[in-house]
Amino acid sequence: MSYSESTLPAIARDCRRSQSRGPSSVIFLCFFAATTAYGAGAADARDVLDKLRAFDAVYQAGFTAEGTGVFPGEPGIPARPTEWKMTLDGDTFVLREKATEVPPPDYEKTRVAFRWPGRQLDYSVPGVLTRRTIFSGPQLCSSVGFDLTFRPDSEGRITPSGGEKRHVQLYPPDSDALGLFKMRIMFSLGRGYCRYINELESVSQLEDGAIKCTGTGKWIWDGRWELVVDPAAAYMVRSAKFLPEIPDAPPAGGNDFRGKMVW
Repeated sequence: MSYSESTLPAIARDCRRSQSRGPSSVIFLCFFAATTAYGAGAADARDVLDKLRAFDAVYQAGFTAEGTGVFPGEPGIPARPTEWKMTLDGDTFVLREKATEVPPPDYEKTRVAFRWPGRQLDYSVPGVLTRRTIFSGPQLCSSVGFDLTFRPDSEGRITPSGGEKRHVQLYPPDSDALGLFKMRIMFSLGRGYCRYINELESVSQLEDGAIKCTGTGKWIWDGRWELVVDPAAAYMVRSAKFLPEIPDAPPAGGNDFRGKMVW
């Protein structure tokens, strides 16, 4: 199949995406798929959902993406910017994340006391996550992380103490806990939403050619989805909002704002 200019955005050009909230991300997709450019004029709800599922199936078959993100901060421990790379192959995915900068924590807020045998009381800071590899498949799921511990040096500066310390966590196969890491990446790519949509109830075309959709589904809780879909970019989801039926539901992904999850 030859690729016309109208289909190229679906393959590469319009797959460069920046999140409107949170750290900026640039996604580089390292795969090629046969796509067809669709017009939105005759789109109806079922047609849009079918196309979302069709293009999601292309991604699910296998791709590699790279981008930037952040390890969230904790009390006294600053957030750390990261570079990440994820490869998805059917039911298996690998996600590697590495902090590009590790600012020292607030020692006074985070220090904990400990005593080595035969030595006086000493203080240290709990490990600060610097890199992590997550693997999830039908037979094995694991997370391997590396932490840095900080202590004050002889001049009172807070510096890393010793090398990185590794910690390994094992999970049941196809763990939902690790699946959330995959979906965070998929959502930022504008893909994977149809898995959590039961039905699209209404669609309307916007002035720029995008399609606004509303429907029912689930993301941790039952609720309603609001999507803006770009048919010129292989039905990429440009923005999404999930409103759980529980008004004060705690955050479950994306950016939380009074119970709403926004991507």
